[in-house]
Amino acid sequence: GTPPAEAEAPSVAPAPGPDPARAGTVGPPAVVAGPHAARAVAAGPHPSVVGQQPGQAYGFRRDGPVWQLAYAGVVVHLPDAKGLRDLHVLLSRPGVDVPAVELLDPAAGPELVAARRMGGDPVLDDEAKARYRRHLERLDDEIDRAAARGDARRTAGLDAERGALLAELRAAAGLAGRSRRLGDEAERARKTVTARIRDALRKLDQRHPGLAAHLRDTVTTGGTCRYLPPEPLPWRL
Repeated sequence: GTPPAEAEAPSVAPAPGPDPARAGTVGPPAVVAGPHAARAVAAGPHPSVVGQQPGQAYGFRRDGPVWQLAYAGVVVHLPDAKGLRDLHVLLSRPGVDVPAVELLDPAAGPELVAARRMGGDPVLDDEAKARYRRHLERLDDEIDRAAARGDARRTAGLDAERGALLAELRAAAGLAGRSRRLGDEAERARKTVTARIRDALRKLDQRHPGLAAHLRDTVTTGGTCRYLPPEPLPWRL
């Protein structure tokens, strides 16, 4: 008879080669290769996480005329200001009441700080003291504004005027030779330091709102100032 037809071999589709459209998308990320991956590795971490590296979470440090401030991993730079110096002192002494007169003049010793906090004797009548106080407060405000602008000439002129007024006050009180004004040093320190810290926080509102909010919640100002966070933070100062 007729020999049986030769069985036809089953067709087997060839294994698909790499699809150029899917190159680099198969397999675990650890084996992804190619020029794009090489560039990604070389580029390092995304800029959004650079500020969250260990050791940069909480910092309040000054380098010459610039402060580097870090809170919760976000880092900003601000020019030097007296309010930032005040905050630096408070952050370095958490939970401690720091007299405003000490912040106003960090170089003063403890005896001088104590004398300034006590004030002077009530030698002048109330009306005269109020008049002198108002004049001195206006001068203090103008001195702070001129210093903040970097106007050395204006600052020196106002300092001279303030010195002359203090000399007049001492003479009127019969206290020639005493170097402290009557009962006004502690009040001036309270007012000036509070204004300086508030000004620093206003600037932080624009540059680092998170740090500004933290400091507002934890810093109190007045005759004494204090930084008291709910839990200690690892500040680099």
